Order: sequence, then structure tokens, then C-alpha cells
Amino acid sequence: MELVARSVTEFVTRLLADEDRGAGEGAARPVAIALGAASDGLYQQGAVAASGMPKYEAYVIRNIGHFPDVSSSLIQSHLDKSDQARRKGRVGRLEGSV
Repeated sequence: MELVARSVTEFVTRLLADEDRGAGEGAARPVAIALGAASDGLYQQGAVAASGMPKYEAYVIRNIGHFPDVSSSLIQSHLDKSDQARRKGRVGRLEGSV
């Protein structure tokens, strides 16, 4: 068994955002269509693009919820860039891999 989301609501909201992000103008959105009125209030179409966030993963974490694969991707991108980490007032280099 693998944890993919903390709740069904977060998972479905992410599916809607994934679908919106990958869909072009006027493209079919099967998840939104399947959910119908049940998707109201979960995700506003165009919200990812309107957020202006440089990384989709950051949008997901900040606006939808925490997902293991998204957190892993963000951590790995920081490791790849050798970013500095701040922990309780100390600055240190991120080391290791995810």
C-alpha cells in the first residue's frame, strides 16, 4: 500500500489541478466532467496559471495539500541545486538524496 494523499478531497483537487495544467484552451477535462457539480469549490479552473508560482509542485503544496511524491520532487530539486537550508537559525548545506 502506498500513501498518495492525506484525504480523498486533496487527491481529487490535485487531479483537477493536474488536468487543468495539462489541458489546452477548450480541451476536454474528463475528471471535471466525471465529477460534475461535486467538483464545485474544490478547484477553480485556471488557478495554477493565475498563481504565478514558478513551480507547479510549489502550487500543489501551498494550495492543495502535502503529497509524498511532490515533497520528494521539491526536496530533490533543492538538493540538485545545492541550496542552503535554514534550520533553527543555522544555515547549512543540504546533503544526501531522496
